[in-house]
Amino acid sequence: MVGVLLVQYRFRNLVLAGTGSALSILILYLNIQNKDTIIDHLTGLMNRRGATELLKTLDQRRQSAQLILVSLKDFKTINDLYGTLIGDLMLKKVASYLTGLTSQDSVYRYSGDMFLVINRELSKDGRRLLDQLMKRFETAWETPTVTTLLDAKFVYAEFPLHAQTPDKVIALLEFLIAKIKMDGNTDMVIADANSVSAMKRRSRVIDALKQAVLLDRFEIALQPIYTFETDRYHRAEVLLRLKDPELGQISPGEFIPYAEEAGLIVDIGRIVTRKALALIAECHAKGLSLDALTVNYSVLHMTQPNLVDEVSQAIHNAGCMPSVLKLEITESIFINDYDMILRNIQALNGAGIGIYLDDFGTGFSNFANVVKLPLEVIKFDRSVILESFNSPKSSMMIKGLVETFALSGFPSVAEGIETAGQEERVKQLGFVGTQGYLRSKPLSPHDFIIFLQLHQKENR
Repeated sequence: MVGVLLVQYRFRNLVLAGTGSALSILILYLNIQNKDTIIDHLTGLMNRRGATELLKTLDQRRQSAQLILVSLKDFKTINDLYGTLIGDLMLKKVASYLTGLTSQDSVYRYSGDMFLVINRELSKDGRRLLDQLMKRFETAWETPTVTTLLDAKFVYAEFPLHAQTPDKVIALLEFLIAKIKMDGNTDMVIADANSVSAMKRRSRVIDALKQAVLLDRFEIALQPIYTFETDRYHRAEVLLRLKDPELGQISPGEFIPYAEEAGLIVDIGRIVTRKALALIAECHAKGLSLDALTVNYSVLHMTQPNLVDEVSQAIHNAGCMPSVLKLEITESIFINDYDMILRNIQALNGAGIGIYLDDFGTGFSNFANVVKLPLEVIKFDRSVILESFNSPKSSMMIKGLVETFALSGFPSVAEGIETAGQEERVKQLGFVGTQGYLRSKPLSPHDFIIFLQLHQKENR
């Protein structure tokens, strides 16, 4: 009974009885046995586990709540600039403000840089609380020695309106916060029927990915790369395709981010590499000239400690030479661990495996860092190419970049070329080749072999 009274004191808006009482005693027991499991010692707030237990109690009592998840953006920068002591003070400041805006028993430190507000006083408008929170983050936060702005992302959801169980509402909050973190232009999202559907779709796609890895359902398509000097197709990019029995065709733009999130991207990379090497071996067995295929690798691939050994072993198993496989990486991976990725690139080069820089012009890499990389080819993104057509200034800049890369030993390829006029213009800018629908759409392995046979027969 004492346990019930104590928990009742902390959660004053709950009427505890029956199973609710039993659960409250459990919370108190956990608190007494191991305070670390439910209390955050820095802020004095209950943690994620405490929030989950409260949601379970609300579910049992069939009570509603409004939830606001606050995620501090790039908070690591605060620790890096001012030290963890100041960072901790800032977290305490945020916690103090949140509890002052609501109440001590409504705020939870959800994770290191996230706070969860569970508003059970439905007489208070949750949307109004959200507006107040967002407005507060427009002004600076102060400690005795540092005054700075804190960027934050916000998610609002209602329980059980948007999700009917504690696990589902937590999953919805995490799905939406991850989504807006990827969108640099959005700071707040309010859950609705569309976001719930999107979360369900995500779960189904991730399940489809797991089955595809297990049952080898991934297919590859090949888009030839045309070379001006030889008037031939010596190479091609390997593109990934997935057709699920239930969901149908799933675009790479949708499933690749989920594969990275679910930790499946490295396994998928192994499958694609194996299929690409098998196709190269088949082409060579048919007497076809194919210098190389390029396979896209993500930052998770490029930071694998055993990357070089794995790729080299795959090449050996296929009976191919290392030079027939090229790995395509994008500029964006260099915002991560540049030094480690550079070491892997150098090791790959040492093993005879070349690197292409893909989608150049869309990432964040420093030009000086790019020219220091041991690259074979730089592929300019279609958006950059199109911009050069619309602006004489942009055209001059692209021409200068292409010439500079060429002097550094990096030939440039133009992506997304769809018309003969576009191809002629990029040729004038100094590009050595093109890739796009003008020359060929992505082809199945069978059609790709036929494509090579026809074009190589014409060039004899």
